[in-house]
Amino acid sequence: MDVSGLKEKVVLNKAIVIEEMLAPFQNREKDRDGATVTFLPPGMLPDLIDLAERGDMENKKKPDAIEKILKRQRKEITTSQVVPVGIINLDALMLSEAQVQDNMKAHKEGKKADISGYESLELIAAGLLQEEIFQGDVQFLFGKALVYANNKNKIESIGIDFQDGKGWHTFAMKDELVSHRFDALGEVAISIRLVTDRGVYITRCILQVKMLERLQPDLTGTIPAENSPNGRESEFVINGEFAIYNGCDRVFNKPIIIMEGFDIDQKTGIDDLLAKYYPYLSTFLNHGYDLVFLNYNNGQAAIQDNAQVLKRLIIEIKNRIPAGDSLIVIGESMSGLVARYALREMENAGTPHKVKLFVAFDTPHQGANTAPGLVALRRSLGSLGGWATPIAYLLSREVRSIDSPAAKQMLIYHNGILRHPDFTSFRQSLANLGNGGYPSLSRNVAMLNGSINGARQRNQNGNLLNPGEKLLDIKVRTFLGGGNVRVYSNVPGQNTDLLDAWTSSFLTPFGFSDFKATLPYNYDRLPGGFSSSDPIDFKGVTNSVSPKFTFMPVFSSIDYRGALGSDDAYTFSVAGNIVNIQNQVINPALTPFKAIYGDNDFNFQHAFPADIAVHWNTLALRELGLRADGTLASCVLPPPPAVTAAYLRSDFIWGYHPLPARLCKWTPGP
Repeated sequence: MDVSGLKEKVVLNKAIVIEEMLAPFQNREKDRDGATVTFLPPGMLPDLIDLAERGDMENKKKPDAIEKILKRQRKEITTSQVVPVGIINLDALMLSEAQVQDNMKAHKEGKKADISGYESLELIAAGLLQEEIFQGDVQFLFGKALVYANNKNKIESIGIDFQDGKGWHTFAMKDELVSHRFDALGEVAISIRLVTDRGVYITRCILQVKMLERLQPDLTGTIPAENSPNGRESEFVINGEFAIYNGCDRVFNKPIIIMEGFDIDQKTGIDDLLAKYYPYLSTFLNHGYDLVFLNYNNGQAAIQDNAQVLKRLIIEIKNRIPAGDSLIVIGESMSGLVARYALREMENAGTPHKVKLFVAFDTPHQGANTAPGLVALRRSLGSLGGWATPIAYLLSREVRSIDSPAAKQMLIYHNGILRHPDFTSFRQSLANLGNGGYPSLSRNVAMLNGSINGARQRNQNGNLLNPGEKLLDIKVRTFLGGGNVRVYSNVPGQNTDLLDAWTSSFLTPFGFSDFKATLPYNYDRLPGGFSSSDPIDFKGVTNSVSPKFTFMPVFSSIDYRGALGSDDAYTFSVAGNIVNIQNQVINPALTPFKAIYGDNDFNFQHAFPADIAVHWNTLALRELGLRADGTLASCVLPPPPAVTAAYLRSDFIWGYHPLPARLCKWTPGP
């Protein structure tokens, strides 16, 4: 190619660009003062920085300070109270396929290519290099070292507006720490303004406030596992870390053990579990219950192996509480299966576990659904060649997680349309423990993120997800060609296109992957927790792509025992048919649980407690007699914080949006 006119430019074709990533810069608006406004989704700025680095025609690297920030370990992020603000100030070009061909032809003929018609993009924006914080008092870090630029567009000043009515905090382009106190949990809206030689650019972004006060655990420790059961050799050295947070009475006597679910990137830590659950289990804490979080050192290990870690923790905890007290166990997603295995093994061995209540939280008793076209895409990217090869490399971590021991035991479609043999063998091992693989000395209940009234899943646009619907549509552009990836939901009983993926290139053969299958059922649209944390999340490539489908169907999370002979049979109402208005099971032939809790009408993000906080209060009341407005007489509690959501779409008023009162839970102080 003739690159003589492309020096000091970012050429997006060189970077292998997913076109959806550029939408915030191709469809920008002007505010009433004439400023250019960009809506930047969470996590997008790091993607854009990596994109620009790959597309730099002189192979310049991103600034060292940004590189260091993006390589931080998870623990460094969760313990940091400083949010770095990155700035991109870049001129970029993108060529159509015809323009690439014309350029190559000119170069071959010894001529200079005409670059005047190339699409020009101003990648000028400021954004957050950390999208979540774990305490209310925060500092935002600005500095010249955090600017990635390839032009002479001088940044004269910077402003930040926290949408709190105080307006812009403005300062010259220099190193600056801006302090702010957040008083609400959830999503908060932030605007960042750049005043430059070319004009004013405002970026609107979202920060997740997960905790208002950083809490110190009352006790931490490491739990080694016992030997693997039945003489099996574990693939990894299995252990875990735990942390105890006492309830409001500061007396450790009513522990609730909460275990992490499947860990796709092995980055979940105690801080993540604390932020995920602590604000939404305040009713328990206000009545003196204590939270014990368990984080496996390998959240992808075989379920039987992590069950040994849980057994050791249960023994540790029950030996620390008074003789007459008992435990509660909450198993998130995969850990509901971990808990079943651990508790049943302890009962068979005659080892007291003192667990009076076991809560299986959105657990895949009968398997987890990942759309088969997405599984096929993961496995076929490497063979497509062209642009797909580097993307396949970026996704290697996710591909490995699909083939992890726990994923083999849980995924309904592990290899396109088939279960892995470990899926069946694990469930047989549970059954061999007796009592259906459930503990017999505890009361067993289920908490769901799926609708208990049988409401089917909705797509990203809020409409009902239909069979045959497109789940994913990615357009890719490169120097040497392009490509497209489309993934579809299946049509029951029909030979359905589930994946169309192709690459075109001037230098390599045309690559194509077409995956069709005839499947009797469509699990993507069933009532259930949707696909925020499935083991093939596309955020490893770009945060602009996030397919939505049912990951944890209700039939699986309640371990449904009824007839499922047709596709329509999988959509049923739990309310009225299986449980009464008090959530108590009235038809025990259809489920092994004594009670089932969840929202009547809506499906929420899988294994996410915040969306169903009101139902955790219902569980506390009906299982333990704990009132949400009550507390132990000895506890003095602060006023509750608000919980907010923020929106990026321009048709919403920019700023804070209080969530419904049923989600506004209050976090007691330490």
